[in-house]
Amino acid sequence: MGALVSTNIGYGSFFHAVEAESLINLGSDLPITNYELFYTGRHAIKALLDAIFKEKNIKKIWLPKYYCQHVTEWLVFNFSNIDFYDINPFDPEEKFSITNFSDKGDVVILNNFWGVFDYDIPETRDRAICIGDHSHGWLSNGCINSKADFCFASLRKTLPVPLGGILWRPDGKRPLDNNLRLERNTDFDKIWNDISNAMSKKAGHLKSEEDNISKEDYLSLIYASEAFLHKQYDVVAMQETHRKHIIDFLHKDYTSYKQANLDYMMPFEGIEMFQQIRHPKNTPFGLHLVFKNERAFNALRTYLITQDIYPSQLWPGNRIDLPWKYLLNIHVDFRYSTADMDYITSHIKKWSKSYNSG
Repeated sequence: MGALVSTNIGYGSFFHAVEAESLINLGSDLPITNYELFYTGRHAIKALLDAIFKEKNIKKIWLPKYYCQHVTEWLVFNFSNIDFYDINPFDPEEKFSITNFSDKGDVVILNNFWGVFDYDIPETRDRAICIGDHSHGWLSNGCINSKADFCFASLRKTLPVPLGGILWRPDGKRPLDNNLRLERNTDFDKIWNDISNAMSKKAGHLKSEEDNISKEDYLSLIYASEAFLHKQYDVVAMQETHRKHIIDFLHKDYTSYKQANLDYMMPFEGIEMFQQIRHPKNTPFGLHLVFKNERAFNALRTYLITQDIYPSQLWPGNRIDLPWKYLLNIHVDFRYSTADMDYITSHIKKWSKSYNSG
């Protein structure tokens, strides 16, 4: 079994700084060319909704009940006509009908859950405006081949960049009026620099080049930046150097790393405490394990953290009336090798045996 790369860092959490040249390029051109870049995915969706409001009267903005709690809170603060709909986020084969939203005065946000969801969106105009969120499915099949009217994503879920959001139209047209005028906000220069500094500190720590740097040195920068972003509501202009930095990382094949690592790990079978979200044609965002029992979910999450593996919960605070409802995400991206996958797999199996025997 492979050894942990660095017990100073562990697995998961935010990206450390890397050079764009170190990542595999896409085999062909970026399939999305008519995009607008923003500092966050939230800025992208707000700019779009504001533009739609100028053109027509929006009766309701529909969000899935199961959705990122931070994005939900942020959108509810900005828009008074938010409502929610039910969907099973753990079953990409479940047929979800867009015709449930037949009012042309409505907007429906369709989340590409974990990069494995596709939606059958009719071409008829007698339906709501459909907006795809591909934050956890950047360049997945559902992202590239979306039939939604508009799409957006938070890029920093996948790209190792300090900030980044993207908006586009699947029909190839520009997503927004090119006359969009946004004010510069120097607070974002600081936030970009703080997160970039944190990423660099983490990279130095990972290489054991700067032993005097503790986790707190860079985590404090991340926590403060996230706190700012949660309470910042204005869409602002992006600095050109920041835009170029994001573009340097856009044309990379992040999916190939994830697919290789997931294929190497093989499916987890014979473990009753969780189910693994897999798809024959789509690569999941990470290793996704769904639990029925919250106690078992918390037990594995706690155990992994003691082994320097830092999974994320997608998403805490959501309530869903399904038997399988607690989702643990373990990162398997470009940062990790097959030896790392051995390490993660061995600890999941070790915990499973211990939990069953206990």
